[in-house]
Amino acid sequence: GVLQLDFIGEKSASAKQSIYTLRHRDHLIKRATSKPVLEAIDNALYLYYANVSVGTPAQDLRLLIDTGSADVWFQTSENPFCETDTDPCAISGQFNYDESSTYDPIENVTFSIHYADKTYARGVYARDTFEIGGAVIDNYIMGVCFEGNSTQGIMGIGYNTDESIASSGTVYKNVPQRLVDSGYIKTPAYSLWLNDLESSTGNVLFGGIDTEKFSGELVQIAIDYNKGGRYSRSEFFVSLTGFSVTSNDTTTQITDDSFELSGLLDSGTSFTFLPNDIVEAFAEMTDSIYDEKHDGYITICNESSLPISLNYIFGDVTIPVSLNELFIPTGEVLDGDLPLCLMGIFDNSKVGHTILGQNFLRSAYVVYDMRNSVIAMAPTVFNSSKSNIVAI
Repeated sequence: GVLQLDFIGEKSASAKQSIYTLRHRDHLIKRATSKPVLEAIDNALYLYYANVSVGTPAQDLRLLIDTGSADVWFQTSENPFCETDTDPCAISGQFNYDESSTYDPIENVTFSIHYADKTYARGVYARDTFEIGGAVIDNYIMGVCFEGNSTQGIMGIGYNTDESIASSGTVYKNVPQRLVDSGYIKTPAYSLWLNDLESSTGNVLFGGIDTEKFSGELVQIAIDYNKGGRYSRSEFFVSLTGFSVTSNDTTTQITDDSFELSGLLDSGTSFTFLPNDIVEAFAEMTDSIYDEKHDGYITICNESSLPISLNYIFGDVTIPVSLNELFIPTGEVLDGDLPLCLMGIFDNSKVGHTILGQNFLRSAYVVYDMRNSVIAMAPTVFNSSKSNIVAI
């Protein structure tokens, strides 16, 4: 089988609020006939949500899909942060464990996770029924948050070695493997199609690929791990071999032939973080200037609609990303009527390593094969209304 999880668009956050939406874990702190499973994702501006349910009877929640972490966790009705007058957790929902007959807390095991944007969640691990895209997983282990400062819960779908509990020397089977064990899919793998910035549709497809959602051939890229002691098999790092810029049908290389860079594919991070020399080169080619207020590069929004693309090169596959995916309105104007846009590419010294976030991933169709530790990638087909799902 396959399992498809679709999402619905919703744009609410401003560029200023979203710059440091870094939902990856902060490591400094701490069968043959199977068909794919597809789940729909809500595209809130720069965040991608899945509608799920937990407990018996089912309680509906909305969780942020995150390839950069591995736990499923959600807020409870007892978290003081969620009980303020502004009701910040209302959209994502809060779980009332007293109303679930299948709720089973795990004794003497605490849940605690920190993210690079300084949000955190603390509570307990518990088993309960978990449902996504019509697939029901019984006795699934999840983090139940009683204390934290995040407005949304998370559905981490990365390697289980990146679970919060992994630091204690133990891990549990998370969503991709439990879907295999439950017979919904054949292998712990999924493909991610975020679609374009203005779209309200996209999906994550567990156990399959959709050949109508990408152009050309999927090219396999080995996942980097144990490189220089920094990366491990718990993270989706892949090697970039170059960058170029295409403008008016002319392509200019901005890196040399010896260039190599390991970058993290992370659906939980809004923007992209690259070495500063590449950031500066792209800013110059797009007539963008550095602005201290935004701690990044800005330009007149009309400039960001020009037919220019930044091309990310991964060996035999190149992913072009157009300006309208990389620049976002700040809500401000220059000289009274010229709207300003912020370049969504930042110096990676801010976060300690290269991150290829949502504004890159929207232009790529990415398959995450956790069993074989490879990524497969091709340029996306935006707004495709066709579908041809193939199990893997």
